[in-house]
Amino acid sequence: MPIPDQFKSSNLGLSYIAPSQAQKHVTVNESLRLLDAVVQLSVLDKDLTTAPTTPNDGDRFIISAGATGDWVDKDNNVAAFQDGAWAYFAPRTGWVSHVADEGENYQFDGVTWMKTEKPQDLSLGTTIGGSVTSIRQTVFDAMGQADFKYNDNSVKHPISLRNEAISVAGNGIGIATYLNSASQIGILSSKIETLATEDYTSSNNSSARIVISTLKDNVIGEVISIAKDDLIFTSDTTLFNHTGNGVQTKLNKNTVSDTASFLFQTGFSGRAEIGLTGDDDFHFKVSPDGSTWIDALTINKDSGFVAVGGHVPTEGLDVRSGDVLIHNSTPILKLRATSDAQQTRIYFGDTSSDTSGIIAYDNASDSLRLQTNSAERVRITKDGDLGIGKTTPTTKLDVDGPIRPKSYTVATLASAASHGAGAIIYVSDEIGGAVLAFSDGTNWRRVTDRVVVS
Repeated sequence: MPIPDQFKSSNLGLSYIAPSQAQKHVTVNESLRLLDAVVQLSVLDKDLTTAPTTPNDGDRFIISAGATGDWVDKDNNVAAFQDGAWAYFAPRTGWVSHVADEGENYQFDGVTWMKTEKPQDLSLGTTIGGSVTSIRQTVFDAMGQADFKYNDNSVKHPISLRNEAISVAGNGIGIATYLNSASQIGILSSKIETLATEDYTSSNNSSARIVISTLKDNVIGEVISIAKDDLIFTSDTTLFNHTGNGVQTKLNKNTVSDTASFLFQTGFSGRAEIGLTGDDDFHFKVSPDGSTWIDALTINKDSGFVAVGGHVPTEGLDVRSGDVLIHNSTPILKLRATSDAQQTRIYFGDTSSDTSGIIAYDNASDSLRLQTNSAERVRITKDGDLGIGKTTPTTKLDVDGPIRPKSYTVATLASAASHGAGAIIYVSDEIGGAVLAFSDGTNWRRVTDRVVVS
């Protein structure tokens, strides 16, 4: 018959030995079997729904949901093969077991077995509070107990911080550590997102840097093990806050040919980069795949000139890749001189000359000129007088040379009315010979005798 609960221990249900009990060894042995099964719990598998056919004595399993056969109705139980039979132990909330085939630890939450963090993440989710002293000690404990990895070799490295390196600010904790007694990392924020680092040397004498990532809202974030000379910060946002004045982030490279840049990635594959990439000019680069890079924009360090297309700029804005498009409901391109005595110009040229063609506005005289083949061809004055071959036109149209109106036959005459009174054409087959004709608003008339062209 079952043993009443009052004769069992509270947590594991170990049977007590009753006064004057016969066969005490039976009760003791049952308790020892239970202890052997669940203390320092480590199971072979947690995903089986049927019992193995040839288990070894002492084999233990966590029974998966939907179990059948010998394990039916024993979901989540610990099954231990003892003395040729299966013994079952219902887990209690908080039980922890190592699962050998996965190399992972699982904890029972009262409903199911949940994977726990690995040893190097022991401090993940640790909530801290209280005085500065108690908070400091909690951080020390968390960091000192953390397992870290470098080059896949597990090493134990307690981080040692100066007392003054930890301070409370806002809703979290700020940590600053000292590297080689020269540089330090310290990030202060009302939403504290800080990290602690320290150089150490592993057995292969390679310098590595350990990073403990975010302390936010008094919760210690995950411990990160990283490669040599890298710094990894895991957070949704990063804030570098001022201490009363400005704030500056510095990237310093060793030589001109080295790189100091910010690299933007998708899935750890580069897509954009800004900075000093291989020289001391400032570059904006993009990539479709992380391998092929397009130097989209370059700012020359000496002149400040900007190049579009990956070349050395020779002008303030030097575009040598693609066209320039201004797209708007009312697109405007403005050229503005610094004084009324200067000109604003648009140059047209080729590899042999940059100034073969010019459109120039003279702010002193408020006139516009057009130049081709390095010579002025058209001038428009501030009064609207147009000179062709004339630099100082005195009438609305001042032409230095012959003009040629369009030639028509009588049969193909354009509408005199649509062209308006005063329009002039050349009629090649008029009676009496070719002649100039003008529009009176209704008909074309010969300029020689005013007779209507027929």
